[in-house]
Amino acid sequence: CGDFNKQLPIVARELQKLKFTAAFNPGTVTHKQGGHLDQVFVKNLTIRSAATNNGYIDEVSDHKSLRVTLKL
Repeated sequence: CGDFNKQLPIVARELQKLKFTAAFNPGTVTHKQGGHLDQVFVKNLTIRSAATNNGYIDEVSDHKSLRVTLKL
């Protein structure tokens, strides 16, 4: 998981080849200036839910926090 910046499409494509699943749909806005920069990938786990927070805390980050619940 993390902030992949402009590399997210490349990372996602390569991880899909290795059978990883993305928690968030492409196009999910995760940055204050727009764009899908942050993602969580899982392998051999079931994603129960995935959500972003609704706002930004400027003093902390210009990215939305991601919350993913997995079935272990």
